[in-house]
Amino acid sequence: MTRNRHGINAYKQVAESSASIQGAGEVDKAALFEQYKRRIYQLAHRMMDKVPSNHPLEFEDMVAYGAMGLLEAVDRFDEDRGIQFSTFVDYRIRGAMWDAVRSLDEVRRYSRDQAKQIEQTRQLLEDGLGRPPTADEMADELGVELEEFFVLEGKVQSVQTVSLD
Repeated sequence: MTRNRHGINAYKQVAESSASIQGAGEVDKAALFEQYKRRIYQLAHRMMDKVPSNHPLEFEDMVAYGAMGLLEAVDRFDEDRGIQFSTFVDYRIRGAMWDAVRSLDEVRRYSRDQAKQIEQTRQLLEDGLGRPPTADEMADELGVELEEFFVLEGKVQSVQTVSLD
């Protein structure tokens, strides 16, 4: 597994800035970065496997957002909730990375879900019929009027076009 040089630099920048804002009596953020550095990289690698290859975020961006998630976890952790810090850190790091991915996505999640449902229905009907389904058959299977199906199909086209660009 190779590490991207830019990811290391972005990580160091965030780590250095967090160490410089540390005040008296606060948690040693630099030590926490050293402790969780490997975890940030692991989660960034997993995240890069899940995002589309044409997504504008790169590995070093994921590492930087993960480091910011760690900073947020340090600030927001409440041990009275009864969860371990390491568990909370994982959620905050992943959450910061997903937030970054979503913020740069031009298509909303609901539209993607609709596109997925239409494509699954199309595949199901095609498998059952042995041919591509007609618009009427698709509308019936989805439980919508024909006009509404055409509107939904138009949305699917725009989602597919964006994801291919």
